[in-house]
Amino acid sequence: MMMLIDLIIEVLLFTIFWRYGYAEEIYYYFWGNVVVILMMLIEIEAFKLINGGYRLAEKERDEILFIHILSTLICLPLIYLELSLIDYHFLKLQPLILLACAQLLWAFIFSRFADYQFLTHYGSIKLIYVGEANDEILKEFNQRSSRFQIIGCYDAESIDAQRLASADGLLAEQLSETQRRRLNRLCYEQGKDWYEHPPLAGLMLMNGEMMCVGDLMLNHQKGLKNDRYKRCFDIVISLLLLIVMFPIMLITAVLIKLEDGGAIFYKQERYSLDEKIISILKFRSMREDAEADGVARLCSTNDQRLTKTGKFIRRCRIDELPQLINVLKGEMSLVGPRPERPVIAEQLKQQLPEFAYRTKVKAGLTGYAQVMGKYSTSMEYKLRFDLVYIQHQSMMLDLLILTKTVCAVFEPNRSK
Repeated sequence: MMMLIDLIIEVLLFTIFWRYGYAEEIYYYFWGNVVVILMMLIEIEAFKLINGGYRLAEKERDEILFIHILSTLICLPLIYLELSLIDYHFLKLQPLILLACAQLLWAFIFSRFADYQFLTHYGSIKLIYVGEANDEILKEFNQRSSRFQIIGCYDAESIDAQRLASADGLLAEQLSETQRRRLNRLCYEQGKDWYEHPPLAGLMLMNGEMMCVGDLMLNHQKGLKNDRYKRCFDIVISLLLLIVMFPIMLITAVLIKLEDGGAIFYKQERYSLDEKIISILKFRSMREDAEADGVARLCSTNDQRLTKTGKFIRRCRIDELPQLINVLKGEMSLVGPRPERPVIAEQLKQQLPEFAYRTKVKAGLTGYAQVMGKYSTSMEYKLRFDLVYIQHQSMMLDLLILTKTVCAVFEPNRSK
């Protein structure tokens, strides 16, 4: 319903923008005008959909507002360039500025109205937490109290039909197979929601797709194969990004040099496909003596080793841009698990044996874990996203992740 309302308002705004802004300058018959308006609508709505702009049950009010504002600020300049290319010259900016102001105002109204409608009709989802206590999970749900409410924490044996009747569903963590089957069946019988934080060991079995052979239903997990189309995609997109981002990279290089006179770039050994060691290229964001003792350390949120320029380029992910050269060389892909340092990777494999599976594909400049998690997200939780990506990788998923990367770069909470 809210998506339909947003579509109607967007069509109205784009129609007014086109009719009184550029329709006389770029003349089309009726259906030509319709196609142009649809083109603009598809671009801005696709960005909202990919980044969860209508997922009201998952996103807080301010997150919805942020996604809709960012869609305006990113898509409108692209639309302006497309229209200018159609007419072979730069068009006047006034209609575009007026449209942007109208859309930003609508984004504010929409986020408030959508949040009010959701809370009025659904309210927060009441869940019973069952299983092994996990403070991180409880903290995450408590931070989203307008969407989810944990009304009690119990062990699996104490959950029965009477207790479940007081909740909207169960949130399960670390259950035995017997407990899981019983509680899942109980939820199914009562029509309650089932949320589960699956263990790493069973995560890959959940990522298959259902298929039928005759009348036999199977859970099909695809084997990993070398995708030539993905390589072609990497080359084309990385070249385009290098051209587009060159001015930003040049300014970054100058700022790094001016700050302390040290090296602009920083090379570091990382694991990629089949644990092959590659030397990734990054803009230097730390002091040159950051690891003078030879000990590898992960960067923390307020790391004192970061330079002033380094803090900014890390927050905006600009320090990663030189890795586009690694992508062109075939050492990395645009999308994949982030490459880890060999020393740290070996340590993590002792704690999380499944960490070794990350190198079944090429390391990526961005990845599913980066767009779905935060900088401070634990390595175990990031690993879950990486394993899901490896199992479901496709060209479409790569495009979705690249689009969500744009949103993740500008979202304030991602760098925390």
